[in-house]
Amino acid sequence: MALDPKSAKVIGSSMAPMDLFQQLREQPTGTKEEESYLILVTNCIEALVREYEALKTLWSGSSVPAGLDSRIGKLLGKAQSLQSQVGGSRMLVARTLVVGALSLSYEIKALRSHVILSTVYFTDATGAGVISGKTYEADTVPADKILTAFSSDNDDITVTLEIHSRSGSWMPDSVTVSGGGATPVTVERQNWTQVGSSRIWTASVNLTDADTSGVLTATMSDGDTATCTYTRLAEPPACSSADWGQNGGGFSSGEYPTSPDTGLQTAVKSGDEVYVQVTLDSSATRITVASGGAGTGSDQHFDDTYAAGTHVIGPVTCGSGTGSQVFTVKANRDGGSYGTSDDTPSISMDQASHSYTSLHNLVFSPADNFALKAGDSCTGDVEITNWSAGNDHISYTSSEVTVTDSGAYAETKTYTFLSGLYRDSGTNVTLTSRRKANGKQSSTSYLIKICNASATINMNGAESRLRSRATGGDKTYSLTAVSDFELKSYTTTRDAGPPADDGPALGAWSGSAPDKTWTNTITIQEDDRKNTGAETYSWEGVDAVTGSGISKASISADPTYTVGGFESRDVAMAAYEHYNPIGTQVSNKDNANKLSCEIVGVKELEYVENTTPAEGKFTITDSGGNFDADGTYVRCLDTDFIDLGLPYTLRIEEAA
Repeated sequence: MALDPKSAKVIGSSMAPMDLFQQLREQPTGTKEEESYLILVTNCIEALVREYEALKTLWSGSSVPAGLDSRIGKLLGKAQSLQSQVGGSRMLVARTLVVGALSLSYEIKALRSHVILSTVYFTDATGAGVISGKTYEADTVPADKILTAFSSDNDDITVTLEIHSRSGSWMPDSVTVSGGGATPVTVERQNWTQVGSSRIWTASVNLTDADTSGVLTATMSDGDTATCTYTRLAEPPACSSADWGQNGGGFSSGEYPTSPDTGLQTAVKSGDEVYVQVTLDSSATRITVASGGAGTGSDQHFDDTYAAGTHVIGPVTCGSGTGSQVFTVKANRDGGSYGTSDDTPSISMDQASHSYTSLHNLVFSPADNFALKAGDSCTGDVEITNWSAGNDHISYTSSEVTVTDSGAYAETKTYTFLSGLYRDSGTNVTLTSRRKANGKQSSTSYLIKICNASATINMNGAESRLRSRATGGDKTYSLTAVSDFELKSYTTTRDAGPPADDGPALGAWSGSAPDKTWTNTITIQEDDRKNTGAETYSWEGVDAVTGSGISKASISADPTYTVGGFESRDVAMAAYEHYNPIGTQVSNKDNANKLSCEIVGVKELEYVENTTPAEGKFTITDSGGNFDADGTYVRCLDTDFIDLGLPYTLRIEEAA
């Protein structure tokens, strides 16, 4: 095969100089190929010279071998003049040059043995198993760069190599990694990756069968080597014959946990604990129940010194799976790889619990009651789903009521008062139940209201005195009856005392069971009799009935009220007129301070308890003008003003 003129040798090519020139020496010399041959000879000699110049700068010897420079120079000169020659002698000269170049290439090869063009290093190791014990060459920067030793518990390892070159872009033809019992692997030049624009190249070598401790060697095609001590650790422990059960006096295969009240379960739920028995083929320092399946959402580790053989570990916590599940068990040694795992037989997982309706269909006697007192009972319904009659367990507990057949489930139960004074919020009955299948306990609490005493009533809104008004309609006040207990009804009537009140009675109170606050209004009319002196009115017809039917016939706070006083009004007086009706009664509750009066637009008047004429004075009288402290007329005693003969207006008010 003819050689391509472009295939001339360069440093790092795949063909050694002596091999190339040997082929040129044997190349056929037919006339059709003379020109290509001559060009190829010239290019190859020029490449040989360039290699020589590069090697000479890197050579570690004391001096270049004598005469080599001169011989190289002469060879190059003859090669460069070859093209200018004519005739058949050119081929003869070319043949002579090839023989000379072949001789020189052997001398250059000897020179090259003194040159280190690049250095290879082990820099990292990974593997299908656990890589441990990495050791790095001391006194290097960074300190964890040049790997000198490592261990693996798996045959499949990958080492990372770096080549550091001294001559620009030079790369060896190949690097071969061998040792550790592995089949040698060669990385060709084109499969290395240059790090940026540096003189560093990197590649990874995967050895799939490194089954023997020893020394890994990376050998470059140009002779440099790197070594790394390799330790093949023992295979990780494998698990077999895994099983689950309980561990009392000894491991009991396939035995479910035992729950209080219901006994041996037929399934497990989240949080239940079982034990796992497993056989190891070699020693281990950790046995792990893997996450998922019948296990929890994370691995459960059991660390100890385990010899080859059968071991019981636990307790193992069950997870949130449902249906038929298995525990997956695996083991490792000193943090190494996990060996072959094994699954236990299936275990039944059941996460269902009892669920309850709220308390409803409450029936009291009488029917409008909603709380219990001593001697009372009521019925109410609570239903349970997932109930298995004859298997599941239930109890009803309370310190305030008794529950019929409290150890048996029934949708409708009778609740009888037991103790307590009052309860209208929170809960006082707890229903607790447990499923036999998975031992899962659930509970719900609800309220049976208790009222074993009468209520305390406060009346709000009846101010210090309820006044009447002359204009704008009757005066109305808001009333609020506040109970400390829930009421099913509340009534109060108005009492004006003797003589009989001619004002309107109270209307119905607003409120509905089980309100604690009831509202109403009271209307004060001008002709209502006022409380005079120390008199007060009391509320009549009080009946506060609790949810258990206990009545209270009195008001505890503000049990009385006072009707007294009136809002400001004008009383017109004709000329020379002394007194006229106010339109309502004065209550004589500290008239000197409660009553105020003025001649509109003229002067303030002062109250006196007589009818003696006096400047700036006024008093209260009966219809005949005689002094009456709780009368219904106002009289002006300022005769000097009256004698002026002018009509005037008195403005009078009795404060609350």
